[in-house]
Amino acid sequence: MKTTKVQVFLTSAAAILLFHPLFTPVYGQVEQSGTAKQQISNILGSGARALGMGGAFIAIADDATAASWNPAGLAILTRPEVSLVYSDLDSREIYDYEYDLLFTDFIAPGEDLALNFTELNDIADSTDSGIDFASATWPAQLFNRNVVTQLSYRRMSSLPSLVNEWTEVVTLTDVAAGEVVFTEQLPYRFETAGGGSVDAYSISFALPVVRGLNVGATVNYVDGSLGSRGTFTGFTSNFDSPPTPFVSNIEQDFDYDGLMYDLGVQYNMNDRFFVGAVYHTGFTADADEAFSFRTLVEGEEVEAGSFMTSGEIDIPETWGVGVAFRPIDRLTLSADYTQSNWSEGVFAGEGFETPFPSFGEQQFDSTAIRVGGEYVFFLGNNVFLPLRAGWFEEEQISNFWGGDRQPTLNGYSLGAGIAIGSIQFDVAWVDTSGDERGVPEVFDFDGVVFEIVNENRDFSSQRLVLSAIYRF
Repeated sequence: MKTTKVQVFLTSAAAILLFHPLFTPVYGQVEQSGTAKQQISNILGSGARALGMGGAFIAIADDATAASWNPAGLAILTRPEVSLVYSDLDSREIYDYEYDLLFTDFIAPGEDLALNFTELNDIADSTDSGIDFASATWPAQLFNRNVVTQLSYRRMSSLPSLVNEWTEVVTLTDVAAGEVVFTEQLPYRFETAGGGSVDAYSISFALPVVRGLNVGATVNYVDGSLGSRGTFTGFTSNFDSPPTPFVSNIEQDFDYDGLMYDLGVQYNMNDRFFVGAVYHTGFTADADEAFSFRTLVEGEEVEAGSFMTSGEIDIPETWGVGVAFRPIDRLTLSADYTQSNWSEGVFAGEGFETPFPSFGEQQFDSTAIRVGGEYVFFLGNNVFLPLRAGWFEEEQISNFWGGDRQPTLNGYSLGAGIAIGSIQFDVAWVDTSGDERGVPEVFDFDGVVFEIVNENRDFSSQRLVLSAIYRF
């Protein structure tokens, strides 16, 4: 077999593989891993106490972080409060995939060639940390009612820094002869510095309507400014000579802003049983995307480009309901159900429309079930020690591999705190895991057969959340 035939073969194979979601690692993994997967659920709320209970907080919501879960809960507060929440997230994605391409009479009559792509040690680690929530709360008496106002900041989503390293194993086989013509292992590394976030700057109001029934509302100015600066390095196979190194530099920015509203209600049926509901409106906003890349091979530029896209994004609505039960004074049990209509999230402009925030993937409505509990020990001298635990199951808005298999993540949480007089400190540990699988399929492109043998992505993350509240 001539070298020129092999080179033509590999070039044709690469052109086909580029249409598959796997072979867009430079652009796809950042958006999906960062925006859509790891932090998007933060739209439901923040705070170590709530997350220590698995996020089952809609019916309870009775501290300074209440506005992020259910603004009606602010009506319970009778003293001015300030709060601060810090979050640190570490996550890992492990990819396992294999693809076969069979070229029949593609290069020469009667000559069948098979190309196999697999990988070794494909691991992506990402990190993200920062202030998640901050607030100042003022209760006041108005017409003999406790009217509570709060100003707050909440980080709803962010783009983490990511390092993805893997080795691509390429094997070329002459089918008729049953011989391996060529095999090679090519290392790759993709590293991006995440930047920016989707932030909500909010003002909330809450008050009691009748005994036990509280209502609240929040006006959120949402400012989305996400950006990444990435470097993709690896080698291209030449077959008849050593692999050639290349490096690609990628920059991407996405910006939008708009107003979103939260409406909440809580009803304390008695001292033991509580129910709550919250509704987060969606919104439509103008959005701008800027993208550029530059590829160097052996120090010389071989490809470069950039584009800017303007359009509108539609952020869908989210709603949730919760119940809580206090069988004894020191024990609280809670459960929440939430739904986000992400199938309606789109980024659209002149001549294009794509799902948002997964960009090009099918998106699903996502639901979550959360349960949790808290037991408070009284240590004397106005010192309290709460211990918490929770569990949750969360449907994801898209599958990394595409298709209609909606992945689900499961997790548990542990938390503790200490309240001494007017000061309260809380900590929570949240562990999340799950996987995403593609569908084995075979595609025939007039003499070229592309088979998806296996596609799997395992996801795990650990999140540490710290909260501090001071009551005046």
